[in-house]
Amino acid sequence: MNLIELPSRKSRQSLDGYVRENLERLEQELLAGVPYESLGDATQAAGFSEVAVRSLRSSVHRARKKRGRSRRNQSWKSVGRSWLSRSLEEKEAACQPEDDRVLLARRYRQLTRAPRPGTDEPDSLI
Repeated sequence: MNLIELPSRKSRQSLDGYVRENLERLEQELLAGVPYESLGDATQAAGFSEVAVRSLRSSVHRARKKRGRSRRNQSWKSVGRSWLSRSLEEKEAACQPEDDRVLLARRYRQLTRAPRPGTDEPDSLI
């Protein structure tokens, strides 16, 4: 049987941690057609006790999922501070209309809006 050579295990490293650290290498071997059984033998040679094929498959699956999430998080960058954490002046500056027509339209909507039901809000048109 031809053993695959994988990096040795760090002291007290879990199988999941080892697979996450060496995921690229494991995926290359899998793409080359190496069965999980041979990878299990290689992880045993790297310092683990006997590794079940099912455990190795599960670890590879979890590492792939975790890698996918971290890539998504890296590509999504926060544009600025949260709206809730901004001061009132910053919020007003961000919402400053650039046109008088926008101001007039907003005021018109405020004036023509009927009072909310169940409140003592006066009707501004009366």
